[in-house]
Amino acid sequence: LRVADLCKADLVTDMVREFPELQGVMARLYAKADGEDAAMARAMEEQYWPITMTGKLPTSDAAAAVSLADKIDTLAGDFAIGLIPSGSADPYGLRRAAVGILRILEERKWAVPLEDLLKKAIAAQPDSVRSDPKATYDALNKFMAQRFAALLQERDFRPDEVEAILAQGIGIVHETVARLEALHAIRKKPDFEPLAAAFKRAGNIVRQAQQKGGGVDVRTELLTEPSEQALYEVFQRVQGQTNEQFSQQSYQKALESMVLLREPLDQFFDGVKVMADDSSVRDNRLMLLAKIVQLFQRVGDFSKLQNA
Repeated sequence: LRVADLCKADLVTDMVREFPELQGVMARLYAKADGEDAAMARAMEEQYWPITMTGKLPTSDAAAAVSLADKIDTLAGDFAIGLIPSGSADPYGLRRAAVGILRILEERKWAVPLEDLLKKAIAAQPDSVRSDPKATYDALNKFMAQRFAALLQERDFRPDEVEAILAQGIGIVHETVARLEALHAIRKKPDFEPLAAAFKRAGNIVRQAQQKGGGVDVRTELLTEPSEQALYEVFQRVQGQTNEQFSQQSYQKALESMVLLREPLDQFFDGVKVMADDSSVRDNRLMLLAKIVQLFQRVGDFSKLQNA
């Protein structure tokens, strides 16, 4: 709070007025000369970081928190009044601010979903500019996802991998990056493409049937065919393994566990008619597929992957 209170004070000095590139630097120097704590003085300079797309990140929690708040507030305010970058025009450096937010959240490993921060920033805007919070949020959230996708593709992740991971939103940034890294790594294994194809088929069936896979359990007494019994048994085992692996953020291990579902899924599709005439049997099979789809979606939407 002390850093946030003082960090812009140097902007009204003659030194920064004449040499604007010294903003932040003078905040640190003036704060030290005025007897402020040295770490706090340094945070007053670093709250501007990163100054460029690839620039240095703040080195302390205080500087990172103020930098994050400042950048998100700037984005929320500008988007609320329609100052949205278009084409190559970005006079207020909003793309740079967005990348800075994402890099800080990833580097600090703060377990805060980005969407929550955007909503808080929009809600904090004055009434005079907060005319349509939902439209502002939708536009800003889309903008952040675009910046994140571009940032990740610069790291040599494939566009369809990025799309699959971001399909359900950005969420907690460092965890999202970890899921993407796991998907990128396991995709090179020969068993993965057939598994992704089977998931896509399951997802299409579930989506067309509008089956949610929520709180209702699969009824084991209705699993009469060997292939559906085998699929359910493997699913139960894989679900138990992945629950523990997800809790430890071991996403690659979770994906490796999911590979075990490939063969039973193929045999299920070969061995049963999912859309059975008996509505109870049909709903039960759809519920099993829906729960498998839900399991995969904890990593990403594999239907976005090419050649799947």
